[in-house]
Amino acid sequence: MFGHEVTEYPQDDGGTYTTLMVDGTEVAGIAPASEEDEDEDGGETGSRGWQVYFGVSSVKEAVLSAVAAGAEVLVEPEFAEDGGSIATLKDPQGGVFSVLEL
Repeated sequence: MFGHEVTEYPQDDGGTYTTLMVDGTEVAGIAPASEEDEDEDGGETGSRGWQVYFGVSSVKEAVLSAVAAGAEVLVEPEFAEDGGSIATLKDPQGGVFSVLEL
């Protein structure tokens, strides 16, 4: 229906990380929430749900632009030599998202 392919990657913990691909490019990833996301009474801690990642050509430029627009950096960017840099931010309305260098 959406024109995507599904690829599943087994994880060391027995779970599965699933990606959605369009025209051979990963556009979304899905992983089950861990049991650590529950509080001591078995209720949700509020951290469950979707984590949004935006693919960007430069994490550094994306973070600078987001901060200039009012975002707060929650997880500082890590700039790996082999790519795969990522940072997590919160927009002025409280929405949390990550940017991933592609």
